[in-house]
Amino acid sequence: MLDSNILKQKLAAIDGQDYAAYQSLLGTYEFSLFKLTIQQIPKDPYAPPHTGIYQIQVPRSDSRIIPLKIEQKRQNIACADFLIPLMRDLKKEHFKVLLLDKRNHVSEVIDIDVGTVDRVNPSVREILCMKLFVRVSS
Repeated sequence: MLDSNILKQKLAAIDGQDYAAYQSLLGTYEFSLFKLTIQQIPKDPYAPPHTGIYQIQVPRSDSRIIPLKIEQKRQNIACADFLIPLMRDLKKEHFKVLLLDKRNHVSEVIDIDVGTVDRVNPSVREILCMKLFVRVSS
């Protein structure tokens, strides 16, 4: 398992290189809140997103993770009530990231990517860079 700083260094090193350089990112990286495993990266930049295999593991014991249980239906409804007005009139698929504060209140909504009418293909690099940026600024 590799440290998250190694992933940062690898991302900086491949910046501006061709798409084949992303293959060097394969591996498992340990972050403070989660573990990221990059098992397969498509060799073709135009390949469908499902051809890549990425896994994020978060310990269930982490108190910041909201367990999805029936008794927490109100929280699920509150999340839906928050997102529906933001997304109901969108003509295309959007990939958004919700940033939560320590009390699990939404502190910011970040648009990562906008896709077509029926799919969005966010760049793994954009998601990771956004996470690293948020980590550095907080």
